[in-house]
Order: sequence, then structure tokens, then C-alpha cells
Amino acid sequence: FCFFVPPEFGHLRRIPQTPNTTLWISTGNPLRLIVALRDDGSATGDLFWDDGESIDTYETGQYAYIAFNVSQKTFTSTVLHSHVEATYITVETVSFFGVREEPSNVTVNSKDVPFTYRTNQVLTVTDLGLNLSQGFTIRWT
Repeated sequence: FCFFVPPEFGHLRRIPQTPNTTLWISTGNPLRLIVALRDDGSATGDLFWDDGESIDTYETGQYAYIAFNVSQKTFTSTVLHSHVEATYITVETVSFFGVREEPSNVTVNSKDVPFTYRTNQVLTVTDLGLNLSQGFTIRWT
């Protein structure tokens, strides 16, 4: 599998999953996304996900491709190419670095969720259990 673009401001990065005894077992562990916001509060990133073993997955369409975007305090995950591999993966945590003001409310897919905000401008939403194969939205106000 591949990683997000380099961890520069205005981009997203996938933190490797918790290691395990085999690649197959560890690839089923939840993901943690790290979002480094630009000064204007925006960020972009993408994820190419395949089984990690097969050859020519792009050419044969055996992959998932997800685009991520942050704009106006709204994070969106959009599935651009779907594949069964992505149905096995969940996003458990998303951390946003560079959130200048403490939010009063955070929603995931329009539902209120608990969150933490640290004085070093990091907003974190945990226990998400969001399936990577389905788009989702995180919004803070």
C-alpha cells in the first residue's frame, strides 16, 4: 500500500497501522489520519489502497483511491475509486494540526461527537470507526 503525500503543511498523512505478526493482520488495523492545515485552514491529500501483494492492481482496477480535503473547517473524504480492500479498513482517529481556535462543536456526518483540543492547536476526534470505503465529513465550529 502507499502513503499520503509528504507531511508538509496543507497536507494529510496516514500514520502506519499498529504492527502485527503478519502484513495481512496488520493491514486490518484502524488508520489514524494526521492533517496539517495551511495558514488559511485548508489541506489536501489522497490515499491509494490495495491488498499489498498483488501485481498490477492499478491496471486491473483492484484498488481503492480516496481523496481528502479540508476547507472552511470541514474535512471531507471522497471515494474516487472503490474496491473491496477498502471495506476492511476503518479510520479510527483524525488529528488536525493548526486549528487556531478551540471549537465549541464537532460533528461527523452531521452527528455531534466528543473531541479533544490542545493549546498547541491540535484538534483530535477519536473512536470514529468510519469505513474507508464510504465518504465521510468532519466539521467543527
